[in-house]
Amino acid sequence: MVRRLIAIATLALAGSTALGVTAAAAQPTGGDGTVSIRLTEVPTDQAEDPRANHYVVASALPGTSLTRTVEVRNGSSDSTAVRLYAGGASVVDGEFSFMAGEGGNDLASWTTVAPATLRLAPGEAGTATVTVAVPAGAAGGERYAVVWAELPADESGPVRTVNRVGVRMYVTVGAASATWDFQVRSLEAQRTTAGDPAVDVLVENTGTGAVDLTGELRLSDGPGGVVAGPFPLQVGTTIAPGASGTITTVLPDDLPAGPWTATVTIRSGTVERVASARLTFPSETGRSGAVSATSGEHAKSAKTGSDTSLPAVAAALLAGATAVTGLGLIVRGRVLRARALRVSRSA
Repeated sequence: MVRRLIAIATLALAGSTALGVTAAAAQPTGGDGTVSIRLTEVPTDQAEDPRANHYVVASALPGTSLTRTVEVRNGSSDSTAVRLYAGGASVVDGEFSFMAGEGGNDLASWTTVAPATLRLAPGEAGTATVTVAVPAGAAGGERYAVVWAELPADESGPVRTVNRVGVRMYVTVGAASATWDFQVRSLEAQRTTAGDPAVDVLVENTGTGAVDLTGELRLSDGPGGVVAGPFPLQVGTTIAPGASGTITTVLPDDLPAGPWTATVTIRSGTVERVASARLTFPSETGRSGAVSATSGEHAKSAKTGSDTSLPAVAAALLAGATAVTGLGLIVRGRVLRARALRVSRSA
């Protein structure tokens, strides 16, 4: 029973990102039939970095080593043996992609996890030490891997099923730590083949380390002064150093064509960038053309929240205009929720 439940949980995680390792996967769970893994400590100089609180984000000189401690918890009702190891990963086309099995690249081969197996009773947690020993002759640069917690394979069916959850690793080799930075280059309005308005956001990684992007889109100065949003950007976009990625956020189908001032707030760790552009959605399937993004502060509604307060919403509705809550766009008394979809990546 435990294997089936964990398979369901792992497949759900895999559906949310290319890797199947999310912040949720790195959080402790209890009594829900899953096995979880998380970091137990974060270096003091990284305490304010959200990425370092969920992933191994570190730098090391050739010939040195670093350690982290992970906790694995059995949230199922059965005892189980959890295998711990490092597997290779890469960042390609805007996705953090993992390799099958153990090893697979330099970082994974440099990483050991002790003990290699934890035998856990229902509800029990155990800890393991992750050690990365960088060889003396290692070349500089950022490398990627995952510390996996893997359940015994399910051999009952015609296909062997392996269920695992893990913690990402971003390790930079060299005298200088990786720098994490990015810029929003352009925004583009489009109309999808399903007839929905959407906004493409082109982001360039200008640092020396991969960035994991989160954020939201707000629309302001629309027809009659309408505002809309925030609409979440798709979680799970990872861009390698020197590469660019496009995130497409699909919006409610009843959204007016505009023009709008589209403002995006995008974050990776402690880095945040805000950019905007004036957009109008095409009336038919197609794109309006990319508009260079202007860096700046949040739009008024995003900065103060006054435009999306209950009094503001009520006043707009009474005036016969369209208003917005934090859940979506209110149009003729119906709440339409935004959908986010990552559609393309470019190196």
